[in-house]
Amino acid sequence: MVDNGEAYSEVPSEFYMFETKNTTLTDKHGNNATQPYYINKNLKNVTRAVMVWPGYHRDSYNYANMIGNAYNVYKKMHNVDDGHVAIVAPYVLNQQDKSNGAVKDGWIYYEDDNFSVGGISHGPGNATISAFTAMDDMIDMMAKKYPNIEKFVVLGHSLGGQTVLRYAIVNHNPQDDKTKYWIGNPGTYTYLSKDRPISKKDCDKYDRFPSGLGSNLPSYVGSADKSDLIKKFFARDVRLAQGLDDNGVSADACDTMTQGHNRLERSAYFVKHIADVNGGSLPKSFSLEYVEGVSHQNYPMFAAKDSLPYIFRD
Repeated sequence: MVDNGEAYSEVPSEFYMFETKNTTLTDKHGNNATQPYYINKNLKNVTRAVMVWPGYHRDSYNYANMIGNAYNVYKKMHNVDDGHVAIVAPYVLNQQDKSNGAVKDGWIYYEDDNFSVGGISHGPGNATISAFTAMDDMIDMMAKKYPNIEKFVVLGHSLGGQTVLRYAIVNHNPQDDKTKYWIGNPGTYTYLSKDRPISKKDCDKYDRFPSGLGSNLPSYVGSADKSDLIKKFFARDVRLAQGLDDNGVSADACDTMTQGHNRLERSAYFVKHIADVNGGSLPKSFSLEYVEGVSHQNYPMFAAKDSLPYIFRD
C-alpha cells in the first residue's frame, strides 16, 4: 500500500485475518459496479455481521484490522469460539485513488468524501450508486449468504461515525429490524429540527443536509418526509459513543459551529437535542457510552469495555 497523503496507488488485498472478496452492485438503470470488501477468514455458522465504514482517509483495511483486533480481545475476555462473527469492511475509494492506480477496472469509487453523505458513485462508467445503497446491498448480500445472522452492527468512528449517523437516520436497510448502529466520536451531527444550541446568525446552510434535514437530502432518501425519517430513526438501536477527552474542534464551518465549539460539547448538545425532539427523554432504543481517558482515538473507542459487548454480543 502506498499513500502519498492524498491518494492511494494500491491497497492491500489480504492481510492478518482478512481477505478480499467482491460483490456486484447494480443501479436502477442496470449499470453494474464491483464492490470489493474485506472479510475475515474461516467463518462458520455466522450469527453476527459487523459492517465497518472507514474514516476520512478511506482506509478500510485499517478499520477492518482494528475491529479484528478488538474482536480478538473480546474473544479472549469471554472465551468465545472463533468464526461466528463476520467483519466486513467495503473498500471506499475516490477519484484521486482512481487516478493514482488503486481503483481497478469496474470497481465502484466516489468523489472526494461524498460517500459520507450517501453520495452517488463517480464510477465506474455510468453507474450511479449511492454509498448508502451500497451498504444496503452489502447487508442484504450477507443476510443471503449467511442466513443464520441474527444481528448486524454498522459502525464507524470520526467521519465514519458521521456516516453511520446519517445512514441511521435515512437508510432503506433491508435488515433494519436486525441492525444496530454504533457511532463513535463524530465531529458533527445531523440535527432533526431547526433548533441549534449556538447562534445561527449569518449561517444560511446550518440546516442543509448533512448538518440538518431542512434541505439538500441525498437522492437516496426518495420521497420520505422528515417526520417519517425521525420516527424510524427513533425506533432503531443506536449507540452514541464519546471519548471524554475528545475536545478538538475537528471542523469550524459555520453549520458545524452552531452545534458546539468542539466535539465533546457537540456530543452533549446533540444528546439533549435528541431528548428534546423525543419529548424530553432519549428513545428507549438509544444508548450512550462515555469512555474516560480517550480522545479522538479510534481503536480505544472500539475496544472500550462497553463497546465490545455492544459490537460483538448484545
